[in-house]
Amino acid sequence: MQLSLLLDIKSDEGEAVILTIQQPLISVIVPAYNVQDTIEITIDQLLNQTYKNIEIIIINDGSKDNTELLVKGISDPRVRVFNKTNGGVSSCLLYTSPSPRDRG
Repeated sequence: MQLSLLLDIKSDEGEAVILTIQQPLISVIVPAYNVQDTIEITIDQLLNQTYKNIEIIIINDGSKDNTELLVKGISDPRVRVFNKTNGGVSSCLLYTSPSPRDRG
């Protein structure tokens, strides 16, 4: 996503100048373990933020409930889901290091 601004500055040829600013991509890491009751609300809240250039990385930490099924049903391309065996929140954060964008 990029933001274009029309500035009231004239070039040497007398034309308006358009400045395009690329918004940085923000990665949001969501560790998930047995959160079937709240995961959809959490993802909806993240997707409905005013800042749209985000990727949501859900790390399903070996959930035994329907968390995996629910997150797999999310079709927004900004949401990425990874499944791993249970290891706790710290292992989820380490799972995404050093670069979440390079995974899967």
